[in-house]
Amino acid sequence: MYKVLIIDDESIIRKGIKNIINWKQLDCEVCADACDGIEGIDLIKKYLPEVIITDIRMPGMDGLEMIKQVREIVPNSKIIILTGYRDFDYVQKAIKCGAFDFLLKPSKIEELTTVLTKAVKELNEQKSKHNEIARFRMLFEQNIPVLREKLLYDIIYGLNTSENEIYEKMKLFNISIRNLF
Repeated sequence: MYKVLIIDDESIIRKGIKNIINWKQLDCEVCADACDGIEGIDLIKKYLPEVIITDIRMPGMDGLEMIKQVREIVPNSKIIILTGYRDFDYVQKAIKCGAFDFLLKPSKIEELTTVLTKAVKELNEQKSKHNEIARFRMLFEQNIPVLREKLLYDIIYGLNTSENEIYEKMKLFNISIRNLF
């Protein structure tokens, strides 16, 4: 399940989002909520949420400044801006800061659910790619002894004569031989 953090200075908005969305269906759970960016950053550090729903204009620290800090803490999180400010300049700044999507208040439940579904889909794709890379890395590491042996065999019997290729493979397989040629 993906962790969701809701940050908004209006408690009715935080409660509404928590209670109206079918989080289990989205494979998500609300781990916490905050009333401003400062509290939000503290909770982000604590929970490392994958999805963050935030307002832009809040007391203490606004959503744009918070997004910049979030990118350093949880760089792959999906940040959804939910705000009543219709100024296009906010949209541009939010996108530049790394927001995933931008919704205007009041938003329909379906709109927010659609954006959340899209965010979860991207998170699943990222997780899948990460798992695939980890699997390939494990397979490579398991086969290093065979690959080392093959490289040395090729060198000894003159099957591989490209110095650059040999040195690159030696570095890759962590083989250290001085004065090979």
